[in-house]
Amino acid sequence: MELQGFATRQGFRGLKAGCDTRALDRFLSSFVQCLYDTGGSKTTAKLGILAAQRHCIAFGALPLAWRCLSTWQLEEPPCSRRPLPRGLLEAMVVIARAWALSTEGCESYLWWATAVALAVGFCTLLRPGELLSLTKDRVVLPVQIAGDAWCPGVVVLINPKNKRFMGTRQFALVEEPDTVRWLEWWTAHLPPQAPLFRMTRVQLSTRMDQLLSFLGCRGLRFTPGSLRAGGATHHFMTHRDIGRLQYQGRWRSSATLSCYLQEAVAAAAWGTIPPAARHFVVCARALYKLTAVPPAFAAPAVHGKQRYRHRAEE
Repeated sequence: MELQGFATRQGFRGLKAGCDTRALDRFLSSFVQCLYDTGGSKTTAKLGILAAQRHCIAFGALPLAWRCLSTWQLEEPPCSRRPLPRGLLEAMVVIARAWALSTEGCESYLWWATAVALAVGFCTLLRPGELLSLTKDRVVLPVQIAGDAWCPGVVVLINPKNKRFMGTRQFALVEEPDTVRWLEWWTAHLPPQAPLFRMTRVQLSTRMDQLLSFLGCRGLRFTPGSLRAGGATHHFMTHRDIGRLQYQGRWRSSATLSCYLQEAVAAAAWGTIPPAARHFVVCARALYKLTAVPPAFAAPAVHGKQRYRHRAEE
């Protein structure tokens, strides 16, 4: 741990229960300053302070350390996630489905999960943690569509990030028919409380990087957080309705959303894709509608943490 290493280098022996909180506060403020001076992470600084508070039983007694961290945060403007363009998303989903069909076992399951997760995250504007924590019993899909009427699916979120302002139980709509069909296929044989995606954020990020590299878009800094930013940008540019977008994305205020969108749109969608790769992306995207219907066989099932298999078609 970086905090322990820093304490060793500084000769500080106060990282223990019952220590002098003033000395600990001064030590932690110097730890934060050291990270700032050497280009370290604010997250490392925050986790270090929290760990010291818990280990040393010094809750609420470290004003200097927290003030240093707050000053650091104020000096660096917030950076919005780069929005993932809709066209690039569709190309990534197509390639993920193709790789899922051409692989077996664990790899096949993870590529199917990636394809479904990308589409769901973009459509519902979920944060990565919210997306990967979904379980089947929190996904409500339309049982029947009467005539030409369209009934969207609903995703239920329990204790999301903004629960302090928006409530501990929130909802997001799955408004795209293609995504609803794939969710029906993906969840058909899952037990009620089973996770929708047995994959970590690192695994999702790694597979996004592989897809982007294959499409010639390496180094564009798209992350799982880009799904929410990209979905919001696409929604706004399609409907031009701030109120509807605010409801779908569960933003606290329209003012916050307006600033968010201005920064996101300015990040420049298709303009970030290299010209040499753009034709390849367009060709892959053209296959998106052709793969709108899930395959005839059942979705792959996962048992335990390491065993993956395909269910036999019933």
